[in-house]
Amino acid sequence: MLKKYITAAVCAACIAAGGAAYADTDSWNDDNIMPLLDSLGIMQGDGSGSYGLDRTVSRAEMAKITVNSSSYKDETALGMSVSPFSDVPSYSWAAPYILNGSSNGLFKGFVDGSFHPDDTVSFEEAVTMMLRVLGYEDSRFGASYPHGQVNLAKNIGLLDNVDSDYGAALTRRQVARLVYNALNTERSDSNSKLISVFDAEIIEDVVITEVPSGSGGKVTTTSGKYNAYDGFSSDYLGLSGDIAVINSKDLLSFVPEDSRSEKYVIYSVLDDTVIGYRNGLMSEIELKDDTVCYKENTKSTYSALRNGMEMGDVISVKYNADGDIDYCIYSTGSLKGPVKYVSGTGFATNSDTRYMRDGNEVTSSGLKTNDIIYYSDELNIVMAYSTKVSGVYQSASPSRDNPKTVTVSGKEYTVEGVEAYNDLSSSGPFKYGDTITVCLGKDGKTVAGVVTSSAASTDVHYGYVLETGKKSFSNNDSTDYSSYYVRIAAPDGDEYEYPVKNNPSDYMGRVVKLTTTSSGTGIASVQSGGITGVVDADNLKIGSYDVSEDCKIIDTGGTISSDEPVYKRLYLQRLDGMNLSNGKVSYVHKNSSGEIDELILSTATGDIYSYGIITSSASGTAGTRTVKVDVGGSVQNASIAISGAGNGSPCKIRSYNGKFTVVSGLKSYSGTGKNLTQTTIDIDGETYKLSDEVAVYKETGVLSYSKISINEAIEGNYTLTAYYDSEESAGGRIRIIIAREK
Repeated sequence: MLKKYITAAVCAACIAAGGAAYADTDSWNDDNIMPLLDSLGIMQGDGSGSYGLDRTVSRAEMAKITVNSSSYKDETALGMSVSPFSDVPSYSWAAPYILNGSSNGLFKGFVDGSFHPDDTVSFEEAVTMMLRVLGYEDSRFGASYPHGQVNLAKNIGLLDNVDSDYGAALTRRQVARLVYNALNTERSDSNSKLISVFDAEIIEDVVITEVPSGSGGKVTTTSGKYNAYDGFSSDYLGLSGDIAVINSKDLLSFVPEDSRSEKYVIYSVLDDTVIGYRNGLMSEIELKDDTVCYKENTKSTYSALRNGMEMGDVISVKYNADGDIDYCIYSTGSLKGPVKYVSGTGFATNSDTRYMRDGNEVTSSGLKTNDIIYYSDELNIVMAYSTKVSGVYQSASPSRDNPKTVTVSGKEYTVEGVEAYNDLSSSGPFKYGDTITVCLGKDGKTVAGVVTSSAASTDVHYGYVLETGKKSFSNNDSTDYSSYYVRIAAPDGDEYEYPVKNNPSDYMGRVVKLTTTSSGTGIASVQSGGITGVVDADNLKIGSYDVSEDCKIIDTGGTISSDEPVYKRLYLQRLDGMNLSNGKVSYVHKNSSGEIDELILSTATGDIYSYGIITSSASGTAGTRTVKVDVGGSVQNASIAISGAGNGSPCKIRSYNGKFTVVSGLKSYSGTGKNLTQTTIDIDGETYKLSDEVAVYKETGVLSYSKISINEAIEGNYTLTAYYDSEESAGGRIRIIIAREK
C-alpha cells in the first residue's frame, strides 16, 4: 500500500506542535510522489500515463502548480475572462491561475506589467513561490534575494533531492520534489498558505465504485460518498487504495495500490461471461457467480447483479497482481432508444461513430428502414436490430389503454418505447384481430416498433406444427369468436400461434406454409427443401450454396403417425462437416442476396433427443415394458420397445411432456478415451466431438452409476468409455461417457 506517502504529507502538514517532518530521502521514489501530487490536484500527467518528469516547467505552469499547492486553490475562477498581465491574454488557460496567485501574493510580475508566462521558471523563482505558499513573507529576507530565500529553503529541507542551483531552469521532476518537500517541511506559523491537508482522516483499502462525470459531484467509495476534488480522474474507477478525507465529506486525495483496472461498456451478458467493449474491441470477461461485484458502495456478487445488467451499462474490472479478476464494479449506462429507423432520422452522431447491425459492423448506409436502433454514448456505437415477427394482434395487458405487454400469435412481448406503446394502444391504428408485423428490440423479447398496415399486408410464415385445435379469440369490440388454430416452431426457434380457416389436425408434425389474406389464414404443406451438400461453417457454405451469417435453423422430429413433434434451435457451426442429404431438409429460404437464411431440418442430428443410462431390467408385457433410466442425474420411468438393452446400457430417449421412451441403444468407440476436454476426447489417435450436453457417469459399483461433472472426469484418474448415437458426418456426437476409477 502507498498509505505512507499520504500519511507523510498529512503528518508533515500537521506540525503545529513544533517538530518538523522531513521526506524519507533514503527511499525517494518519484513514481510514488507523482500519484500523490496528482491525487491532490497539484500536478497531473498528460492523459496517457506519462508525467513528463524531464520536461522543463514554464512560469505559467509553475503559477498553476503554486496555486494548486496553496489554500487558494478553490478560489481559481476558471470561467473568468480576465487579462491579469499585458502578455497573458484573457483566453489563456493560465490566466485564472496567474490572476489568483498574483492577487494573493504567491508570485509577482515584472515592472513593465508583463509576466513572461512562456519563459522557463528558474530555480530561485520556484523556490520563492513555494516559500510564499509556506507563509514566509518577502520582508523576512530584505534585499538579499535570492540568497536569503535559497539558504532558508535549504535549512528547512525544502531543497532535499531537488539538485539544482541559481539561474537553472527547473524540470517537472525537480518541481515535483520541491512541492513534495513543501508538504513535508516546516511552515511559517499561521501565515502558511499551504494546501490544507492537516486534520485529514486516512481511510485504508477503499474501492472507488463511482466517479462523477464532469467537474464537481461526489465520488462513491466502499466507505461512503465524498465531494470530489478538482481533477479527480475517471481512471480511478474500480481501483482500491487509501483516501484522505477532510470534515468527513471532502475527498482530499486518493492513492491507488499498484493494480490494474479496466472499464468496459457492456454489449451482452451471459451466465458466466460479459461481452464488453473497450478501446474499439469486443472482449470476453469471464466472471464466476461468486465474483465480488459492487454497485455504488454496496458489496454484492456477479450472480446477484447479472440479471440487471443491460447493454450500454458500464463494468469496471479490477485485476490482481496475477492477472486474475479480484472484483468488479457495475453501474448503469446511458443507452438511448429504441427508435424505429427511417432514413434521415436517428441520433446525433459523429465521424467516429460505429454502426452494428444484428451484431455485424456496417456503415451508416447499412441501416435499413424499420430497424430498431439504439445509441450508446460510452460506446459511441449505433446498434441496429432487424428481427421482425408477423402475426395476429390478440390481446394487450393490463388493457389496450395501457399496453405494457401484448400477445401476438400466442406469444407475449413486453412493449418497449413510446412509439410502440402508442401504436398498440386503443388510440393507435392497430386493433385486435389485425395481422401486424412487430419489430423486436435488442433482447429479441420486446416490441419496440410496429410496421404500418400497408407494410404488413403480405403475411406468409413457415414453421413446424407443434399443436392444433380450436379455441376462442377476441374481436376488436372485445367479443369472443371461436377458430381453429395452429402453434408452430419457426426457424428462429420461437413458437407462434395463428388462427386458421380450416381444421389443421392433419398437419401435426409437418412443416407448413401459412398465408394470411383478407379472408383469413390458410395452411398448406411444404415440400422438401431440395438442397444437399457438406456443411462448411467457416466459409458459410452447404455444398455449393451460400449461407447467411445469421442463418436461422431448427431440427425437428416426430409426426402424427409416430410420436409427438419436438424441435431444437441449431447454429451452422453445429452442422460443420455434416453431409446434409435432401431428405434431411424440410424447408429452405434464401434472402435477396441468394444466401440461405432459414432452414428447417428433419431429424438431421440427434440433438432433439435426450440421453441417459438404463438402471434396471425391463419389466412388463410386450408393448408396456418399462425400465428405470437415469437422465442427467434424475431417475425416470421409461417405456421400452427395443430388445437387448438392460441395466448399464447407455441409450437414446424420446422425452415429451414429462414422458420418456427409450428409442435405441448407443454405440461405443473401441479403445480408451484420452485427453478429455470440454468439447473433445481422443480415442486411439482420433479426436471426436462431444455433445454440448454430454453426460458423464461414474461407475460406483456393479451396474451402479452416479452422474459427475465433466471437470471431475477431466481432473480425475479414470478409464473413460465414450458412447455415441451416429457418426459425426451424419450429425452424431458423443452423448454419454462412463468413467471407471483406475
